[in-house]
Amino acid sequence: MWKEGIPAIGKALVSSGKDAAICAAAEEIIRIVAVTLAKRIEERKIPEAGQQFGGSDAFVTKLTADGALTYSTYLGGSGAETGFGIKADASGNAYVTGFTDSTNFPTVNPIQANKGGGLNVDVFVTKLNSQGSALVYSTYLGGTGAESGRGIAIDSANNVYVTGASGSGDFPLVAGALRTRSPMYKSIDGAASWTNDNYGFGGTVSSNFGGSSVTALAIHPTEPGTIYAGSGAGVFKTTNGGRTWSAMNNGPTSRNVTALVINPSAPSTLYIATSNFPGSGVYKSTDGGSTWNLRSSGLNHTDFLSLAIDPVTPNTLYIGVNFCCVVGTHIYKTTNGSDSWAPIAGAPPVVPSSIVIDPLNHLSICVADSASLGAVYKSPDAGTTWQNLGLSGSPARFVAASPLTAGLVYAGTDQGLFRSVNSGANWSQIPSRKGKVVFDPVNAATAYLLTDPLASLCRAFSRALTTDKHGFP
Repeated sequence: MWKEGIPAIGKALVSSGKDAAICAAAEEIIRIVAVTLAKRIEERKIPEAGQQFGGSDAFVTKLTADGALTYSTYLGGSGAETGFGIKADASGNAYVTGFTDSTNFPTVNPIQANKGGGLNVDVFVTKLNSQGSALVYSTYLGGTGAESGRGIAIDSANNVYVTGASGSGDFPLVAGALRTRSPMYKSIDGAASWTNDNYGFGGTVSSNFGGSSVTALAIHPTEPGTIYAGSGAGVFKTTNGGRTWSAMNNGPTSRNVTALVINPSAPSTLYIATSNFPGSGVYKSTDGGSTWNLRSSGLNHTDFLSLAIDPVTPNTLYIGVNFCCVVGTHIYKTTNGSDSWAPIAGAPPVVPSSIVIDPLNHLSICVADSASLGAVYKSPDAGTTWQNLGLSGSPARFVAASPLTAGLVYAGTDQGLFRSVNSGANWSQIPSRKGKVVFDPVNAATAYLLTDPLASLCRAFSRALTTDKHGFP
């Protein structure tokens, strides 16, 4: 690192460790980018121009065709840097990329002024002028995970192209570019066609969920352009019908969201269920998702699967817990807005991966059982008695009831997606399709399809998407 700019021409590169170089040759120059492993400077002060400061720095060196030193400089901050790629344009400006874990890497005209990776490393992209005496620009590039810039190229207009590796779900993306679209699809023509032309779900990549996963949606009952999404990286919100999204994660210590519901009478009140210890439980927000508070009294579990809210008495909610290590019922109920929970004694011994309350008949409850033989169960009396609606023989992953069309129900199993128009008395399969359907509460022609919606449970959905006569991608 330097005190003011880049050291003057002729300043020698001195190391107390070993140098590993990656070289790129041009007609009249050789530029070398590498790591210089050197001892840290004992006194934590701004070094003199040309001094190395940190566990290791990248360096940039220019030599003439005869091997004479034109300029040579360290490039780094108080942490560690590695240079992996370099190119020169026709004017002799040098473009360098690599990775840095310094929080004070030198930046000039940055597109990202600060390191986003916490303890992880970020890419750096730096342009030096032809004399090596100043930075034209220098920037971080990365998210909260680890990044490394491995190669760099320039075109005839001196646009710069960088490639490498990213472990961040929130790596900075530009809407419309390749692979920026989300795993959530939307239909505005009654499921005749679908598109995933929406952005902002980069943060849903989660190692806990085995990959990118949108697990739940809750749509504002009177403003359908406002939607909340649960994911492996927490809660996201859109106010433009899913076009763009922003994170809303102030409060939950576990962000593995498995279920999400909204109070239809007071839409600023939402509930999420999160899984995976520590921090799992039910969280409640009363300010539109800006903040969340834990509401798990009576729930002595760590693996929460599903959540449903009564549309008529919204202080009544149901939650499903996983089968493992739980004796008795796996469905709990609250009647006081999640202040306390109690088990439903007569519930069937199911693994309740999904619970839905019929919006047109709030006493009618359906549960998807994801046990090995699976089934969809229905209670016509708010959980007192239950009946099997079929779809057995394969784990059932979700069930959803239309808020506008009486009797219209979708259910998903490991065998595919099923549709009923008579409240589950009969089912027809949508061939070779899997996903989770979420209904728009205002427009019957609008629905959402979440691909890979339950990766937290089965960790196994990965597929190419095609389109058939049913319109599902």
